[in-house]
Amino acid sequence: MTPERTAVAMSVANACTESAGTVQALADEVGVSYAALCSWSRGRRRPPAHRLLKLADVMEDRAERLRALAGVLRQHAGTSGNAPTGTSSGSGTGPSAMAASGRGGVQPSGIVVLP
Repeated sequence: MTPERTAVAMSVANACTESAGTVQALADEVGVSYAALCSWSRGRRRPPAHRLLKLADVMEDRAERLRALAGVLRQHAGTSGNAPTGTSSGSGTGPSAMAASGRGGVQPSGIVVLP
C-alpha cells in the first residue's frame, strides 16, 4: 500500500470511529454502502474525490450539531445569570447559525433540533 493510500485509509477509518453514530449511518449519509466505506478505511480501495468531499461535509455537519448540543449543555450548567463558558457567539457555527441555515439548531426551550 502506498503512503498516500495509507493516509487516506487512516483518515476514513478515523471518520468512522470518531463520528457520532454507526458506520452504517455514516455510509448512508455519504451515499455509499457499508462495504465500500469499510473497504476505503482498510485501504483496499481509494474513494473517489467527490466521496471524500461528501464525507468531509458529513463530518462537518455532525461536528456542528455536536457543538450546538455542547452549547446547550453549557447553558443548562450555568447558574444564576452567569454566562456559559466555551460557547461561541457570532462565529457562524453556533446554534443560531445552524437554525438560520436550515440545518437544525436550538429552540428557545433549549431543545436541539437536528436536521
